[in-house]
Amino acid sequence: MMNENLAPIKPNAGNEKNPKNFVGRKEISQCALEMLNNGQNILITDPRRMGKTFWMKAFAEEQKDKLRVVFIDYEPVKTADQFLHNTINELSKYKGIPERFIKAVKTFFEEVDPTLTFGPLSLKTSVRASGKTPIETMEILLDSLDKAIGDEEEGKPMVIAMDEVPDAIMNIIKSGSTEEANILMHSLRSLRGRCKNIHRIIAGSIGFHHVLKAANMTTKVLNDLNVLKFGPLEPSEAEELAQRLAKGIERKIDKSVIDEMVGETDGFPIIIQKLFDMMRPDGKESFKGSEITKEEYRKCLEKYFHSDDDSLGIKHYTERINIFYGNNISLAHTILRIMANADGALSRNELREKVKGMKKGGFDERVYLEVYDDLIGDHYLEERDKNGETVISWRYQVIKRIYKQSERL
Repeated sequence: MMNENLAPIKPNAGNEKNPKNFVGRKEISQCALEMLNNGQNILITDPRRMGKTFWMKAFAEEQKDKLRVVFIDYEPVKTADQFLHNTINELSKYKGIPERFIKAVKTFFEEVDPTLTFGPLSLKTSVRASGKTPIETMEILLDSLDKAIGDEEEGKPMVIAMDEVPDAIMNIIKSGSTEEANILMHSLRSLRGRCKNIHRIIAGSIGFHHVLKAANMTTKVLNDLNVLKFGPLEPSEAEELAQRLAKGIERKIDKSVIDEMVGETDGFPIIIQKLFDMMRPDGKESFKGSEITKEEYRKCLEKYFHSDDDSLGIKHYTERINIFYGNNISLAHTILRIMANADGALSRNELREKVKGMKKGGFDERVYLEVYDDLIGDHYLEERDKNGETVISWRYQVIKRIYKQSERL
């Protein structure tokens, strides 16, 4: 039965910015709040289009009476200098930032005015001449911010919500500055350790395991972070999203259709959003108020999976293998094809033997295990217990379907 009290949402897949249109994640928000209040720093590494960015912005708005949450997007960053500028620029614009921090920033940068939405900051000539690196400058200023917050009598804790950090680090590596990326990662680790009044939420769509491998770093730079499992929407949350989207396009939908949609999309918000976008009345007045039938829904679902244009928001699930797996692209696809054609889960030994049988050019156990672990880390596959035996299956059936379609399996 439809909940008539739910506010309507217009489909806007991947671009929604209004916190009032945020759906679900109540348990995640509560868990994040408890972790931050306990002084923990959070790591979220789910794939793109799960709603991580929207959640961080909605969380900042929701918790504004308890926390000072500053959202910073690092995706465009390609150098350590840009990383510094992004960080200080966004912190300086935040209304609840201590004045002492602004004074500290003014000693390093020209024309700092926190009342304005300014562009990139410009380091003073004297600072550049001093030889201080961007990373050293960032450390000095964040230490200053931490002390300023600590000296406040009743100041709210500060959380820096850092989005797409692994993307930024990978960009720095690709620009030829692997050493700089290494120094930056160690610097961020050191800052998290000594700043007691600033906590972090670090999110990224690229698994940090790829970044560590590319920069020849160990997990020591991340071992202080506590993983917050994000994933798709819970069934009840996906159902609420579907109901609100149906109201947003001024159409009715039966719960049986919603249940089918929630199950077949695994609760991926990007897919649910796009399906309702495909079922808009498109100016046809006769469609307004009409009911979405199972036949119409299924037709849209099939079109979604078979159309490159409609499924553009999830194409990265098929494209990133060729980007991040280097010399092991063929092996990664071999494993995924075996799993895509498997009737259910496979045991570890079954999968290994099937791969071994298909690799006529030789089978390297070490390389196989490395790729196997990466596919689990990238959320393609998962291990679970079945009657005391570890078996492997696709983490999400909808990704299996996307992969099978892209490979024409």
